[in-house]
Amino acid sequence: MCIRDRTNSMKKMWLEDFCVQDMLVPVKDIAETVAVMDKEVAIYPMWFCPHLVYRNPHGGFLKPSKHCPPDSNEELFVDIGIYGAPSRKNYEHNSTMRRLEEFVRQKEGYQGLYAVCYMNRGEFRTMFDHRLYDACRKKYNAVERFPEAFDKTCGVPQY
Repeated sequence: MCIRDRTNSMKKMWLEDFCVQDMLVPVKDIAETVAVMDKEVAIYPMWFCPHLVYRNPHGGFLKPSKHCPPDSNEELFVDIGIYGAPSRKNYEHNSTMRRLEEFVRQKEGYQGLYAVCYMNRGEFRTMFDHRLYDACRKKYNAVERFPEAFDKTCGVPQY
């Protein structure tokens, strides 16, 4: 069912009282990330899924962190998913999600783009490497024809 078909109370719950978020961080940061997520939302169980991030000479949205040895072409990350209603008292969804996104950017991690993103355009460009993306948009005349990934994935939906 599309969110537009839900009642107003369901919309409010979905946008303010419920988390569907995946954060991808280098495996070396897993303990700290779990501690931050516990402090901010306390949603359990958490989803853990290993993910190899490859170094691509042409670029791409994801790349290994600066801690990845220069002679390595890959770095192990872990996707930590939180799905459900936060257990923290006085939970405020938007500011909490922005704090989690900032933490993930500091760890050179990534947010799943199927979740609602609360970043502004500059923060989004900091999180995701746009060099190849921008070059392809320009090369194939997509700049004026199609919206950017940010425009399709970020910002709190308005209903």
